[in-house]
Amino acid sequence: MSNQDTESTGSALKGFFDGLIIFLIFGVISALLFSGYAGGKQADKDYKGVFDQATRDQRDANLAEVSEAQAKLVDAGAVAAAMKKVTAGAGGKKPAKTDLVVPGSPTFLKQAAEQAAPAEEEKTEAEGEKKAE
Repeated sequence: MSNQDTESTGSALKGFFDGLIIFLIFGVISALLFSGYAGGKQADKDYKGVFDQATRDQRDANLAEVSEAQAKLVDAGAVAAAMKKVTAGAGGKKPAKTDLVVPGSPTFLKQAAEQAAPAEEEKTEAEGEKKAE
């Protein structure tokens, strides 16, 4: 005879459905809180972009008017000439040499070995002088 704990199928299903119901209730509450059904001031909704059609039409008209006025102020030829000047100046310069290196790179390891070598030479010279005394 085996000493296995046998759980009835009914209690296993009950536990599963209890967990599923709790999960669904949490989901419904979260959806209500985050969807805007929980209330809020109209100013808050306007800030988030909930507008009526008349307001949206007015905003689109304002955007078109402002974009047109800004386009009149900018000379496309002057912008193109300035861009050519800037890009020509940037392309002619050579990169400046720097002493910065990436840790772990071959250059870094080479510099670390070079810095360690003089310290080891000084140490051996000092030991040689002690032995000579």
